[in-house]
Amino acid sequence: MSFAKEVNQRLIERGWSIAEYSFNSRVKEDTIRKILNNDSDPRLSTATKMADALGVSLDSLVHPESSRYPVL
Repeated sequence: MSFAKEVNQRLIERGWSIAEYSFNSRVKEDTIRKILNNDSDPRLSTATKMADALGVSLDSLVHPESSRYPVL
């Protein structure tokens, strides 16, 4: 799953709008829309803010498959 799809899934799970996510992440709504529509890749600082607002690690958004299954 891509970063954009994973973020979108987390937003749906929380019932957050783009406006709410923008407020919580301190990332502009337009920037979030571009990222979620795959029109732009986030900068590291933006991706970190997005992950922090969701209360998850950046790694879990970039590599969701590996973060769901711990390495033994």
